[in-house]
Amino acid sequence: GEVWDAVLRSVLAYNKDPGNAEKDKYMVLSGASGTVSGAGGWLASGGNSAVRGQRLYGLGVDQVLQMEMVLPDGTHVQFGP
Repeated sequence: GEVWDAVLRSVLAYNKDPGNAEKDKYMVLSGASGTVSGAGGWLASGGNSAVRGQRLYGLGVDQVLQMEMVLPDGTHVQFGP
């Protein structure tokens, strides 16, 4: 599955860039480790983040609008409203 490493590194670099000091800062609702899959380990436990401040936005499962995956038999499925 996809992991959050590239996203977390990009957001951290943007937020620390002195050229962006006057701009809005971003926060990623994810697990605390970039090697954890969003749809696997993090959401399977409800999506509770260990990072300070992220609990203001609720659990990760509260933020999911749609999921898409391929089942072991090769079937492509989507879950959502």
